[in-house]
Amino acid sequence: MFNQQTSTESERTIPMDLFPTRDKHLDEIWAKKTFKFCHLFCESINHTSYDLNKDHISIWLKTAADILKKLKLYGIVEGEKHVVDICKSEFKLRMRYGTIDIDPASISDILTIYSDKWYYKENRDKILQQIYVLTYGLLRNGSNHWALSSEKKFMKEYNIVYKTETIDENNKWRSRGCLYQILVSRFSNTNTRRFKIMMKRQHGESLCVRGKKDNSNNALKKETIKCSTGHANVIRETNYNDLSGNIANNSSTIQEGKSWVEQCLAEGYTEPYINGKIREWFNEYANKNHKNGLNGGMYID
Repeated sequence: MFNQQTSTESERTIPMDLFPTRDKHLDEIWAKKTFKFCHLFCESINHTSYDLNKDHISIWLKTAADILKKLKLYGIVEGEKHVVDICKSEFKLRMRYGTIDIDPASISDILTIYSDKWYYKENRDKILQQIYVLTYGLLRNGSNHWALSSEKKFMKEYNIVYKTETIDENNKWRSRGCLYQILVSRFSNTNTRRFKIMMKRQHGESLCVRGKKDNSNNALKKETIKCSTGHANVIRETNYNDLSGNIANNSSTIQEGKSWVEQCLAEGYTEPYINGKIREWFNEYANKNHKNGLNGGMYID
């Protein structure tokens, strides 16, 4: 156990709000006020008073900053792992890789699957429910066990517990300690933003649970849907032009593609050459978008 020799178990308690969520709130005033907890996280400190020693204050501030960084990175790793697990085990998502279907192995793979315009249009209602679960639902009571478990593992590493008198049993959200809130903060923001960017870029709409302020010149159309643990708004930009969707179903564009194939055959080009060019163009596009975080990993063999 961390620092087990310096404190008894009853002494290794911390208040629910010991650490702020943001680094910018870690200042000298906070450090002096909370220094008595420094020894729980820093092995070089074995006392609870800084005795006007500025070096000790600096050590505590650095230790706290490292704690916040560690928690946020840990939250991202565990959160993304849980998203992938849900998509594989619960949603049964699969992606095409060459000639076989494989499980998604990362958030990038999941975004690739949902980026497909035809798949999204054919399964829009189901996908909206799934994206809600993968963004907002993960932290709802009853679905946030992964975060609670991660918090417990972290607390066990430092052999610490929360002061019971600071826990509000009547309000489960407010009873969440600072370690939990730090752990989920960056993952929650990053995860939600990635899905929103993908949805807006690929499908011209996004999902949110709060009211949306329109800071753009595009008109917005709101649709409210009922989800597993609440309601969400689908915000669609009415000026969005789904060009690729139109192209995929545009008769004149399809005819141009057919004409190109006919001309190749008329000039003596064989089927391997024609398919080879299509594979070359498709993979070139897929590779470019993979670098941009979209449609990665989907290639034609």
